[in-house]
Amino acid sequence: MHYRATRKSLPVIARELKVDAILEFHSDSIPVRPESGAEIRVYSGSSGSLRSGTRNYVPVTMVEINLERGAAAEQEVPVSYNGFVFVIGGPVRIGETTLNTGQVGWLDHPTDKDASVVRVVAGESGARLILYAGQPQGDPIVSYGPFIGDTRQDIARLFAEYQAGQFPRLSELKKQEL
Repeated sequence: MHYRATRKSLPVIARELKVDAILEFHSDSIPVRPESGAEIRVYSGSSGSLRSGTRNYVPVTMVEINLERGAAAEQEVPVSYNGFVFVIGGPVRIGETTLNTGQVGWLDHPTDKDASVVRVVAGESGARLILYAGQPQGDPIVSYGPFIGDTRQDIARLFAEYQAGQFPRLSELKKQEL
């Protein structure tokens, strides 16, 4: 699995580091939290007592949850995080909501002060989903197509750099292994 965040989508302070790299995940290096009828792979952040070795510039949790038929799993998420769940396969119930393959569910902001628990329950065919959540940075964001910047002028500059061939090719980026 490859995961890439360009400095253009990082918080303003982190962009000054000018880091562009690809983080390569090898399946044998991903922490796996086994539960009864469930397996939680921790790509970033933590799950239970497991912590990913991913070096993030901002607090992010990214876990893959695989559930057997009717199985349930819980994932803690700090209440300050925004996030979503993407269902890769099978129906899954989260709270009172059922999501099916290809659907996205946005996490609510609980009223507790410390952490919230997202409980997922698989349907009759089992389920596979990704939970992605992170600390909001409060920086202004403008997007247009595949470009993300701070202002419309930033988007125009990025588009011009792209058209001029100034974006690095993936083959040119430094690989970092997890």
